[in-house]
Amino acid sequence: MSTSSITTLVLEDESLLFSILSFCDDRTSRNEVLFLSKRFLDLLTSEVSFRWRLQCLHIVHGIYSPPTLGLKQTWKDIYLESYPQRNLWSAHKNSKSDSESNKILACMRLKPVLDEPSEHQAAPAEKIVLPLHQRLALIRMSQNLKSNREALRVLQMQGDWFTAQWQQEKSCNEEADGKEITPQEEVAGLPSLIGGVHSIDHENNRVFVVDHTKGLREFSFDHVLPDLSSQDMTYETCARPLVTNFVNGFNSTCLAYGQTGSGKSHTMFGPHDPSNELMSFDQNSSQWGIIPRACYEVFQALEYRQANVRIEIDASVSMSYIEIYGESVSDLLRERAPCGHSKVAAQRYVLDGEAEKSVASFEDTVKLLNQGELQKRTASTAMNERSSRAHTLLILTLKQRAHTLGQVVTSRLFLLDLGGSENLKKSKANTNAQRTKEAVNINLGLLALKRCTAALNSTTRGKKSHVPYLDSKLTMLLSEGLGGNSKSCVILCAAQDPEHAKETLDTVAFGRAISNVSNDRKRSDEESMLKHLLNDIDMSIAKCEENIRRNERWETKTVKQTNAYDEMETKVTTLLVGAESDRLELEKLLRRRAQLTGTAIDIADAENIVGFGNAHSYGMGQQMVPKNE
Repeated sequence: MSTSSITTLVLEDESLLFSILSFCDDRTSRNEVLFLSKRFLDLLTSEVSFRWRLQCLHIVHGIYSPPTLGLKQTWKDIYLESYPQRNLWSAHKNSKSDSESNKILACMRLKPVLDEPSEHQAAPAEKIVLPLHQRLALIRMSQNLKSNREALRVLQMQGDWFTAQWQQEKSCNEEADGKEITPQEEVAGLPSLIGGVHSIDHENNRVFVVDHTKGLREFSFDHVLPDLSSQDMTYETCARPLVTNFVNGFNSTCLAYGQTGSGKSHTMFGPHDPSNELMSFDQNSSQWGIIPRACYEVFQALEYRQANVRIEIDASVSMSYIEIYGESVSDLLRERAPCGHSKVAAQRYVLDGEAEKSVASFEDTVKLLNQGELQKRTASTAMNERSSRAHTLLILTLKQRAHTLGQVVTSRLFLLDLGGSENLKKSKANTNAQRTKEAVNINLGLLALKRCTAALNSTTRGKKSHVPYLDSKLTMLLSEGLGGNSKSCVILCAAQDPEHAKETLDTVAFGRAISNVSNDRKRSDEESMLKHLLNDIDMSIAKCEENIRRNERWETKTVKQTNAYDEMETKVTTLLVGAESDRLELEKLLRRRAQLTGTAIDIADAENIVGFGNAHSYGMGQQMVPKNE
């Protein structure tokens, strides 16, 4: 076989090329192949190539990589991040500064909106009036006006913004002139926004929130999960990179933050079965939370490494399960025995390994998780039937030893289910002295955590800042998992329901304080935000109307009924069908647009209106037309 024929064969079969390159040096020979031809260059810079490179990195150098990609990840990005760690098990270790290695990611996960109002909702959601500059900008954009003067004239015609003040001034002027004052009829309020989450842009990792003092606000994070994100997507996006770093010798921390009842325990452990206090991981693996998934992947990675990696590495795993209840730290694996009697003693007791228990398999881990679950402090509140009354911290410690050099690498994975930040009146914890004390202790720990994470990210951005770990036992225990060369992720859990608007705003504000993503906004950025929100709704309306035009049809239906003389008669009716769901969606979108722009919609009875989209041209109902447009 000629050389050209062999080259053609190799180029046609990429697996054959990768098999040949696996015998070559990973720094010189493989890189020289890139310059042989454009076809070689394309093959060796493809996603398949980088996936193969990661497998080689694992087998040859013992650097673990995740088995699947997370949200918006590429194999190239993972390879470029993993390659500098290739000397982990050699005599030449990497020397990265803490400021370059440490980073805290902020990931937003929003609980879906409830179809029915919750039992603890005492009053309807507060309606928000947008600041004048935002209101004028929205009127100008929605009606294609050229100046704020024109928008202000429209706002004056709408009446609800200036009516109260202007009527008062008019009455004073008429009284001064001796004229008879005639009572004015109340102007019906125009559609307005309500507090809380307005919309989610998970493509660009943004959340738009309505604040009762500042109007519409935009918050950016490292990741914003889709509205109905699965447990699997949450784990792959937020926790799997941390597990990868943990196996590769870095301390890592994953914690869930949010108000009580926002889904923190669901995110970390999975759904709770009221009929069974013990967790079962034999079935329904799609519902596993981050903690069981992380434990499972750790043992899967060690098993694969034992069978395939060329470097002989001994690994042992141990587990600690700690509860921080006020100022006391308890060991859940030893029937809630105290861990020391002071902040420093508790920290050293836990981090020196006194609370550890060895685990040899995932099944052993599940047994200890169930043992600790029975010891956790939970109570029923008005907002959560099974509210955690303390912070729960699970620590996995991995000790790895390479036989060739006798080198030992120890890493810890901190998995934290925080107690929920709590509004005492809303959760009705203020009716019980014990519940009140628990809520106060939880909130104090969360405040200390916020100060530490904000200080750490300030240091990451080049600003020298003291990290106040000593403010709380919680932050002292997390000092190894947050500082140094550790990798961390905070999952911000929040509810979208309007009655939780204040708590949701507090949660996104916490995320803003700890996030590396810039959230500084200028006035021009704010106008871009408003334009994006309006265009997003307009595009959805156009798409919905197109679906109605395409799917809507007339259908004749024969109905048998009894008339006034008790005689059966047949009635033929003609109905417009085929786009019922699109009509409902269009109504929601039109209402959202009206709320955003503050424009009235001419609807007498929205529930009985038919003929959205193009149906009004057939005489079915009336067209929804804004009054001022």
